[in-house]
Amino acid sequence: MNTANKLKVVLNNEIGDYIYMPSYGIWIILGLMFFYGFLIYNRFKDHRKIGYKEKIWLQWLIASYLIFVLLFIIFFVLVKFDLMDRKYDYFIDGAITFFIGMVAYFGFVQPEVFKGQKPLSKLIPLYRKYSKSGLSEALSIDLKNRLIKIMKDEKPYLKSDLRMNELANLLKVSRNHTSQIINEHFNLSFFDFINRYRVEEAKVLLSDPDEVLNITAIAYQVGFNNRASFYKAFKKFTNQNPTTFLKHLQVS
Repeated sequence: MNTANKLKVVLNNEIGDYIYMPSYGIWIILGLMFFYGFLIYNRFKDHRKIGYKEKIWLQWLIASYLIFVLLFIIFFVLVKFDLMDRKYDYFIDGAITFFIGMVAYFGFVQPEVFKGQKPLSKLIPLYRKYSKSGLSEALSIDLKNRLIKIMKDEKPYLKSDLRMNELANLLKVSRNHTSQIINEHFNLSFFDFINRYRVEEAKVLLSDPDEVLNITAIAYQVGFNNRASFYKAFKKFTNQNPTTFLKHLQVS
């Protein structure tokens, strides 16, 4: 078909005459969409105990998928009954592209939504590791609460060279039991556990309008040994770097 005839087809809205898809193909696609929608619904029920922020992002993600499916159904109906118009086509294509972009955006700013829950294969070794530690459930919970109180009142994380043994001494238990408490109750390694408190302390200092220290000085103040490790930890726990966090505070 030459260029003139192609242009005529477009202008006369005759594109549908040249596009063919087996009727069963559409139904397969729709069936898969509803199947994945069912899986998403079940997965969402399993994530009712996730954090508030992650739950909001997950709800937006599910809403985007449902709107995507609805737009596809509308597109199918318009084509099926020969009601398709160029303006409808442009609108639906643009909307679908937008929601695909939204999913990509969610994946970038909130990757935790896509990581899912820790698989059982990773939880079983953790259980086996501490199964003979002799730490009862009641004592474990008590130690967790004591650890939280120590971190809040004594702020040992401000010590830049803090080690597990020192934290265990404050908690008055063995190094192994301290590691167990952190792993089981906070699902973090020792260094991530400490760095999370350091990041929270840094957020307090950054939010203080009377604070005269710059970002690098604050990094050292809260226990980090260098600016790079501070930025890495801050980004890990807040999904933004300290500079961006500070700019948002100044704008608000």
